[in-house]
Amino acid sequence: MTLTELATLIHSILNMVLNQALGPVLAVFFLFSNLCNLAVLMMGYVHSRRLYAATNADIIHKLSALRILTPVSILMPCYNEEKSIVDSVRSMLNLEYPDIEVVVCNDGSKDASLQILIDEFQLVAVNLDTPMLIPTMQVRQTYISRTEKRLFVIDKANGGKADALNACINFSRNPLICCVDSDSMLESDGLMRVALPFFNDPDRTVAVGGTISIISSGENGFDRSVPFTYLGMIQSVEYLRAFLVGRMGWDFLKCTTIISGAFGLFKKSMVIQVGGYTRGSIGEDMELLLRMHAY
Repeated sequence: MTLTELATLIHSILNMVLNQALGPVLAVFFLFSNLCNLAVLMMGYVHSRRLYAATNADIIHKLSALRILTPVSILMPCYNEEKSIVDSVRSMLNLEYPDIEVVVCNDGSKDASLQILIDEFQLVAVNLDTPMLIPTMQVRQTYISRTEKRLFVIDKANGGKADALNACINFSRNPLICCVDSDSMLESDGLMRVALPFFNDPDRTVAVGGTISIISSGENGFDRSVPFTYLGMIQSVEYLRAFLVGRMGWDFLKCTTIISGAFGLFKKSMVIQVGGYTRGSIGEDMELLLRMHAY
């Protein structure tokens, strides 16, 4: 037997042994993994039904009318979002909430995002005397709106989403901060619903996450219905699993490790105490929540 034939024989034997050994192991792994996912989904369904029953729309609107909900600063980092930034800002300003401000940070956009905001909301440059509680890249200019007193815009050097959020935190004035993406659009009462736990248990509540779903643009504005495309339907199901039922299951187990950066409400003092968002991190939303758990 030549050396080549011997090497081929050994390779064949090793492949046979590994395949026979790994087959049952992989089968057990996938079975266990899917059973765990099924258990989490079932717990998430039960937990979501309980929370839905406890979140009475009439109570929420009565609290809003009494203006006793905690004031919220909506933080919106923006980078090259000239096509969607105006619609997103307007959707935040139109929320049914008694006391909000919207803080937009233009994170060194290379497109016309800043100029579009200036033109649309009649922004004027001002110097806001604000302590830099969290270090950020250089802030070049701050703006206020002539037409909307609840809107503030920050223009700074590019430092990434986490750095832009930290800049928004520095300039925010309210005790609760709501972090959203620059292309996010909230339901009119969405902010009131996520703020309710802070009203019910203000001492222990430090963070609340909202549900993320897909919207698409159409002839009559934005459409929330399930898209009639194969990939669109798959994405809708995945969003329900990942952002709603799955996270509800982990919340049922008191093991929430992530609140989506697309819609999360936080106690500002706690975020500052843990040092804000970590610049350069890949999953800044998860990393922040883990540090809040450790604190």
